[in-house]
Amino acid sequence: MDPDKITIDKDTEAIINNDLEGLRAYKAKRSQQNKINELENDINSVKDDLTEIKNLLKEFIKDRN
Repeated sequence: MDPDKITIDKDTEAIINNDLEGLRAYKAKRSQQNKINELENDINSVKDDLTEIKNLLKEFIKDRN
């Protein structure tokens, strides 16, 4: 952490991070990770649907024989 980007609140003695660029980068990375997670969930859902369709087709073919 860059010492120039932090201050200490005189009343509460809390350390305050003033690194807005770092905050923006963190939020962008978090947003990107959320999108990746959402896409992974969508892919897994499609895979499950395809497996179900495959099983139904196998069952249909089996019943026709």
